[in-house]
Amino acid sequence: MNGISPDSLQDLLASSCTAELLFSTTGRLLFSTDASVYQIVPMGVAAPHNEQDTVRVLRLCAEQGISVHPRGGGTGLAGESLGPGLILDLHRFNHSILDFDPQARRIRCQPGATLGSLNALAKPYGLKIGPDPSSGARATAGGTFGTNATGAHSLAHGYIGEAVTALRFLTAHGEMVQLDEDGGIHAPESFRNETLPALTKLARDHATTIREAYPKQHRNRSGYDLRGLAKGDAHGLIRLLAGSEGTLGIVTELTFSLVSIPKQSGIVLFGFEQVEQAGAAVPEILSLAPYSLELIGERVARMGMAHLPAVRRLLGDRPLTLLLGEWTGDSPEELNEHLQQATTLLDPDRLTLLRHAVNADDMANLWLVRKEAEALLMNEIPDKRAISFVEDICVPSDKLAELIRVKERLFTKHGLSWATYGHAGPGELHTKSYVDLSDASELSRLVDLAGELYETVWDMGGSMSGEHGDGLSRGSFLSGQYPTLTPLFEQVKRLFDPQGILNPGKKTDVPTGAHPILTHSRYLGKADGRTARKLLHYEAGEFWREASACHGCGACRVEQTGPQMCPVFKVTKDERSSPRAKGNLARLWAQGLLSPDGILDADVFTVADACIGCQACVRECPSHVNIPKLMVEFKAWRVKVGKAPLADRLLTQADGIAALASHSAPVSGMLQRMRALRNVGERISGLSAEAAMPSFERSDLAKIIKHWPTNHGTIQVLYFTDTATAKANHRLGLATTAVLNRHGVQVLPYTHRGSQMPAITTGHLDQARKAILRISRELLALSDHAPIVCTEPTAALALQKEWLNVLDTPEVRSIAARTLEAGQWLARQAEAGTLDRDVSPLKLSLAHHLPCHLASLCDDSPYLPILETIPGVSIRRIREGCCGMAGSYGMKAKHRALSEAIGHPLLTAYAEDDADGLTECSTCALRLQEGNPNRRVWHPMEVLARAYGWNQP
Repeated sequence: MNGISPDSLQDLLASSCTAELLFSTTGRLLFSTDASVYQIVPMGVAAPHNEQDTVRVLRLCAEQGISVHPRGGGTGLAGESLGPGLILDLHRFNHSILDFDPQARRIRCQPGATLGSLNALAKPYGLKIGPDPSSGARATAGGTFGTNATGAHSLAHGYIGEAVTALRFLTAHGEMVQLDEDGGIHAPESFRNETLPALTKLARDHATTIREAYPKQHRNRSGYDLRGLAKGDAHGLIRLLAGSEGTLGIVTELTFSLVSIPKQSGIVLFGFEQVEQAGAAVPEILSLAPYSLELIGERVARMGMAHLPAVRRLLGDRPLTLLLGEWTGDSPEELNEHLQQATTLLDPDRLTLLRHAVNADDMANLWLVRKEAEALLMNEIPDKRAISFVEDICVPSDKLAELIRVKERLFTKHGLSWATYGHAGPGELHTKSYVDLSDASELSRLVDLAGELYETVWDMGGSMSGEHGDGLSRGSFLSGQYPTLTPLFEQVKRLFDPQGILNPGKKTDVPTGAHPILTHSRYLGKADGRTARKLLHYEAGEFWREASACHGCGACRVEQTGPQMCPVFKVTKDERSSPRAKGNLARLWAQGLLSPDGILDADVFTVADACIGCQACVRECPSHVNIPKLMVEFKAWRVKVGKAPLADRLLTQADGIAALASHSAPVSGMLQRMRALRNVGERISGLSAEAAMPSFERSDLAKIIKHWPTNHGTIQVLYFTDTATAKANHRLGLATTAVLNRHGVQVLPYTHRGSQMPAITTGHLDQARKAILRISRELLALSDHAPIVCTEPTAALALQKEWLNVLDTPEVRSIAARTLEAGQWLARQAEAGTLDRDVSPLKLSLAHHLPCHLASLCDDSPYLPILETIPGVSIRRIREGCCGMAGSYGMKAKHRALSEAIGHPLLTAYAEDDADGLTECSTCALRLQEGNPNRRVWHPMEVLARAYGWNQP
């Protein structure tokens, strides 16, 4: 690499292409890691908008001698997409699906399209891409091709490279090569007349060596696959490029063949006391031709049971080593026959558990344990990490038990602990090593262990990588697996990339000296003792635990509408918007890699502002990293140095502004509707002139409730209304009072101030602390023991959890312990048998949207099981995620377009029929009302009150 500076490279790129460039310190650091343990800071990042942009970037880098490292979703486990040159982000803008032909079973896409998006399009036609890596929901097509990924169903469908039928790629100098389905090759003259003949000659001259050097098993991802080159057609080149990790060319388009989704499928779960027993049973189970056969080690099962209640129900009281066998059939009868054979195959004395599952939810939960095994293991042993290093070994399946014995011996010899899971059917078990990544001596022992283990695996006819490739983890061991092929690999690399600029050091030309895990571990520096400087409240060591808990798996980058995380990333597809980037940012700061001044960098604010505090990542992240809390810390530093936007400062005054608007109603409502006034307000304040605003009410809700005729009872409940209900939605406040009164409860209303979430989420912590202290005293003065209920999920979240992050006092802890979202209170009555079931029929068709903050409190709405028992009430659940308002986020002008894009899938789903809206959140209700002004949006309490006979319009 020449001596050009990052600034000079940025200038050259800016003048030659339209790619989005990221060369700030923060931006470079965010692309210095992936899902592996490694960290290498690049010169910069370029996200090309199209193929021509990519051509220009490659040509300029070739001219300047700058290495280029292609990156998809950054979900690789071996550090394949890391390097010191220019990171080429091929996901951000190159994610289109270009063509889909279900009749021909073919789909064509750009490299940044995720397998999840491709499969979502194909699923309604009963089709899918055969190979299914566990990270497929967020892994990109180009990335999975670059690593030649496979998955749990490789017994039936093999590798991604086998599913790719056509390809476009760029050479190191930016020349286009098209590989057609019929084997044809369209390429520049130099490639046709020089590179291709040389490749064909190399393959023919060394045919015997090539034929004999590879492991005698299908699963092998190490090195280059030279076995198809002798014919000189496109198929051989596709086979070569698959798994080449971006070292031979940059893929710009892929065409996949599709397979049928099985009509019927079921699982048989075999439980064993010892992992070796499970390994020994694999050949017998394979005799029944399962669709897949996966192993879940005891440690993985234990973590699954701890974090997934449904799994605990399926597995019983204690974790075991499990074999998960899947069979398919064209009919229920055929499937049942397969399952019957499987359940009677093994002697019962060998098994501790034997179950079968055909229920879709049960199967999904069992698969979830297997697919998120790596992330689940990250939750174990706080001072050590279950890392991917010697984790991709594959041997013939009849030697699995022997491999397990060898692992046990070698890990014991080197004083290290391990856990395992993986694809038992094809003979591949992923092994996670538990090490302290800041301890160089442990890492050195791990490297020594790897060398010994690989030697044994090669003697067994296996490969050191059956799936995840070489990258930084296994490149230095490659010559040991292929002593005769390594010189041929080097020749192939030179033919494609004479300058060595395409992702160097991953397959060939691997640097000598210390292994990268000893020099480039992202955890080599621990937190630097800045605990006193934190602005939020943390338990001892909490900040570092949270900041370092994100291991980069990318589960937060899922784009489909099922999981909600992350609503912002789903729209922007910008790494800086992802929860992973936010976790990385906190770790970098804790380690001192982001300087005290660096925390004020503009890109830091870009990352922090991309967190809307929806809490979906806390709930759905396999490691449950509290990203919103970490981002409040960064926003608080911005406030501390006086850089908070005016819109944020105004929103923190929501209580005062709402009180003024309420006091001046209906005049305030008239002023709100004056477009010219709103436009002026947007220019001055930064609050959007387009955003829907509530209509304020002048009356005093607290006085109304206190003097409500039925407001008496044998028990008391303190009703924390929050600002929206207190000042703008008295109907909800009265409906809630009516429901609570119906249960013999006297309501003690608190309407003075809101939950302070606008101040907390924007980082105005001093203001939030003062308000929380005052509110706490006022709540305790009303009652120091009564339960506190909230009809606003955000308020319940604030009182239960968020206040404790700001101010940990006995008073705040008491309030947190007593607070319930109103639906939680009703659910407790239902469980206790004291819920009033005497309801009148209603004729209501409702479309329910689950607010993010309610989901963070109780997964699903506790109201729906109650409302669904009311005669005449029908409820359709909308699964399309976030409304985009995120409290006050969608009210800011700079966020308006993004907010609308986030909420678009929800509003589209809401428009499917004429049902009224149903949601527990006031800002979600605003967005639903804004999307369809002619339909009413109900709070569940209003529906229940109506069923109890309350008739307020």
